[in-house]
Amino acid sequence: MIKTHPIRPARIRRHLAHLTVIGAAGVFGLALVAAMQAAGHVATDGGGLSGNYAAAVPAPAIAENVRLPGEAYDLAFDAVANRLWLAIMQRSGPDQLVAVTTDGLEQQTWLLPDADYGGFVSRVKVGDGGNVWVTQPYRLIRFDTKTETFTFTEFDREVPDAFANALDPGNPLPGTWISAIAPDGIGILVARNNVPYLLELDAQLKEVGRRPIPDEYAGAQDLALAADGTVWAISGPTAARTVALLAANGDVVTTVGGGGIRLEAADGRVIALGVSNGSAELAPDGTVNPGPAIGRSDESRVATYGTTTVIYDAGTATVSFFAGDELVGRLEFDEVSVEVPNPAGGVVIGRMRPRVNDVATDGQGRGWYLDGNAHTLVRLSW
Repeated sequence: MIKTHPIRPARIRRHLAHLTVIGAAGVFGLALVAAMQAAGHVATDGGGLSGNYAAAVPAPAIAENVRLPGEAYDLAFDAVANRLWLAIMQRSGPDQLVAVTTDGLEQQTWLLPDADYGGFVSRVKVGDGGNVWVTQPYRLIRFDTKTETFTFTEFDREVPDAFANALDPGNPLPGTWISAIAPDGIGILVARNNVPYLLELDAQLKEVGRRPIPDEYAGAQDLALAADGTVWAISGPTAARTVALLAANGDVVTTVGGGGIRLEAADGRVIALGVSNGSAELAPDGTVNPGPAIGRSDESRVATYGTTTVIYDAGTATVSFFAGDELVGRLEFDEVSVEVPNPAGGVVIGRMRPRVNDVATDGQGRGWYLDGNAHTLVRLSW
């Protein structure tokens, strides 16, 4: 089912001064921010590094933040309009598509179709021309940035030629939700859980083809377009973790062993996390060029644009900024103690770091990260 909707009125906000938080988790996040600011560590407004890298690698010179209307998990840079895009989905409260300008930090929001879903595995991608694609479990949304309209398609859970046990309760992961997307110059490729092919959709979200893929890549955890119709894919959630370059007919061109967590493609480059020693650049011909030995844990994230790469390494709690092969700067998050009010009385003392949900770079020598605890988007400059 495909529907086109006029956009709801947009709202523009600059440097939001307040964040409304409901529940102990939100209070804990704000307490963490306050504690880190007091301790002098960069969480939202600057500070220094600590540890072994403090003398060798500079800390960010400036850190600024934008308060968001909720928690977001995925960032996408729009080079056409110099904006960052993210989606906020919540079980209580409106689901929203949010754009933040990279220079003025102006924030604009549009109401998304409601999904009654927390948004943890949703992806946001920017296609050619700046149009934005957003996934919900069984809904794919395209936002036309020129006309400011949404087009979306709903996917049935029962899928032709899916695995026989795709919806069987005995399946370790029953369901056929959208697992990954990769926009191209015309439309988009869509991977679905327990489905051994990629859907090819045009700009109007109509199916125009299917690409067969090996069974172990059904439900691919991430996709990135390469060249000449090939696509990089991370294997499905129940298969041994590998990254493969797949031809348009489904043949495996090459594989990269040692795992696979995330793929990021921009400006002609594809960066993989969780392969071999950590990160690697994947060439269109299948050549693998090892990168920095960071980003091996599942919560790590990567962003790239031009020759710039930003990597959040969850294992060491650091955000590293690279210009080509040169490490320009690193932000290290120290663990801090925070006191949180206990509904039963008194306080609870906890120790934690900011929860980095994703990172981005804007091609202007700056890095960005989403702080999941404080619901902020933070801009770092070196």
